[in-house]
Amino acid sequence: MLTAAVGLILTGVQAEEILGEGSADLIAVGRAMLRDPFWPRSAAEQLGVTIPEPRSYEGFWFPRGFTEGG
Repeated sequence: MLTAAVGLILTGVQAEEILGEGSADLIAVGRAMLRDPFWPRSAAEQLGVTIPEPRSYEGFWFPRGFTEGG
């Protein structure tokens, strides 16, 4: 039976640990995505992985720490 982990999963490292130890087959993030719409990118950065920007975000996939006008 496949299982999903949901609730209080805030970091990519935490999600990876849950999957790695076999506690769940799927990670569902909700609040984390509301806080950070770029959560997949943030999680990838935490894990040392670079992911390509989605086509619909081309030109808007700002590097971490980017501030407009500065």
